Amino acid sequence: MKTRNKKRNSFQRPWCNAAMLCMIMLVSACANNEHIVGSSDTVSYELQYGFYSSKDRRLDNHQESNLVLFFPAIPGALFGDPGIDLVAEVVPSDPTSFVLDLPKDADSSSGLFEYRSLRIQPKNVTMLRLGTFHFLPKYESTLGGGGFRNIRNNNPVILVYFSSPATVSGEVVLQSGRYQHDVRIKNAGWHWIEIEVDAEDRYTLRRYDGDTSNIEFQVFLHGSIET
Repeated sequence: MKTRNKKRNSFQRPWCNAAMLCMIMLVSACANNEHIVGSSDTVSYELQYGFYSSKDRRLDNHQESNLVLFFPAIPGALFGDPGIDLVAEVVPSDPTSFVLDLPKDADSSSGLFEYRSLRIQPKNVTMLRLGTFHFLPKYESTLGGGGFRNIRNNNPVILVYFSSPATVSGEVVLQSGRYQHDVRIKNAGWHWIEIEVDAEDRYTLRRYDGDTSNIEFQVFLHGSIET
């Protein structure tokens, strides 16, 4: 398996606009958290995080105060922008790791899968991809982007909820490359999907069965920090 090159793919976002920031911050302020952390209604992931420039360079030993991680729902899609549902919000208390608590049942935030060049079986499966963003007060009007990666090989990883067992197949062609799908889900719930690099601008999406200790959340910073 080849490692990821430095060209940013469609699953990583260095930033997003003020309108999206306002929407997610408003949802966060108004949200009624129905899921008790660590309860039987949640699934928890202990994850690492690190800071990166928008050019994907790791900023070792870099720290930021008042960091907030936002995880909105992207219903019915593996690509695209988030909807109005905020699935989780995390304020890390540790400089290198955090716990992500998610509802075991996310059907209310998911949607029917719709992408013309992809096939999903059965067709009535609903799903959502977990969006990955962050906020720092010094970047007032910008919601910073992020993404998960496999630290073993630098491959991007996404976290997706499926309402039932399913398979996703087919190919999506974007400016960032060609994405072949070979996703086989054996049970309802949250699943890590790895984007494997096959060749230049060619990727394959498959279910990730490895240890979550190898998954890191990338916090993409921007501005003078890149120099």
